[in-house]
Amino acid sequence: MVFKVLVLGRDLPLQTGFLNRVSGERVTNQLYNTLGVSLGIATNEGHKDVSTVLQLWSLPLDERLNGLTKTFTKGHRGVIAIVRSDEIEFIHSLLRNFSIQPGPNLVIVIVGNVQGAEIELLSKIPFNTDSLDVHTNAISEDVISILSDQLRKRDQSNEEKVTVVFMDESQCPLFEPVMTAGHEPECSDEDIDEIRSILINQGIRVVGDSCVVELAEGTAWISLRTGTVRLEPIICSYCERDCKRQTNICIIAVDTGWATQEIGQRALLTTAKILALSDRNLPSHVEMQLQRASLCSHFELSPDLLDDEIPTEITTPQIRRAFIGRTLLEVASERVKEGKLPQKAYNMLKRKLTSLQKS
Repeated sequence: MVFKVLVLGRDLPLQTGFLNRVSGERVTNQLYNTLGVSLGIATNEGHKDVSTVLQLWSLPLDERLNGLTKTFTKGHRGVIAIVRSDEIEFIHSLLRNFSIQPGPNLVIVIVGNVQGAEIELLSKIPFNTDSLDVHTNAISEDVISILSDQLRKRDQSNEEKVTVVFMDESQCPLFEPVMTAGHEPECSDEDIDEIRSILINQGIRVVGDSCVVELAEGTAWISLRTGTVRLEPIICSYCERDCKRQTNICIIAVDTGWATQEIGQRALLTTAKILALSDRNLPSHVEMQLQRASLCSHFELSPDLLDDEIPTEITTPQIRRAFIGRTLLEVASERVKEGKLPQKAYNMLKRKLTSLQKS
């Protein structure tokens, strides 16, 4: 028996960590860096001669991709909603965002070190507590087993029933996929020296074997040897939490590029990435990654900061929302006006997005 199951949440690395944990090697994260989507397969053999296969779709909570991600929800039979213990009040809005109705095929996973506090936390869940089926001290595989049992049942007359699972953080480690290197070999020491010379002449900061580009969203570090791009979000610098993070940014090469005798192909691609970041001349999929990486649902402004040390984007949320809230179509329209995108391509994109929204 095969069922499609959505894995939803407010913390994408937490969702992806759960999916990778229960799927093992049967997982793909190829769409993570562009769309925030990961796919996995989990099986359950614990019911006589019936084998249950769950197709797991981890989807991002991202307004800019709302129309696209809703198309991924079609045909689902079950939902796993993963939240931290301090995010319980957001469960209702999370489900509403994906048009999910509570029912017996919904499993709410609450992650955190909450032993002894389960009863207090249950009172915060926006459902009738009498209809909750609660499991404590669970492991990640228990969630698959519980949901598989529910999906196999033909009689689901109790439509108000919702399963709640409390899970320790050690059972759901964070996971952010790192893009694997291509077949092109790493840059040689000679290539790195050539790249460094080009960048310094362009006034770009180089630190050892890495290049540093300051962006509105944070600091981008580009490895001169591999070409990998990592973003340190600026919001982390003003947060009192200790979970400072770096996010991998995927910049896709659309062709094989040029090659010379003096410098290899990877070195040229790396240089092109750095100059594109420095000039902010980036494709839309990279812009979306930067915007998503600069957000954090756990941000708490550090009380030790002085007012004149805090950027306006942090203290004035509506300005930040205006900065990051542009749709893909709005970005494309601006590029048409700047002469960076043909009108024909814009019209095709508009028709495609309109078709997706209607579907």
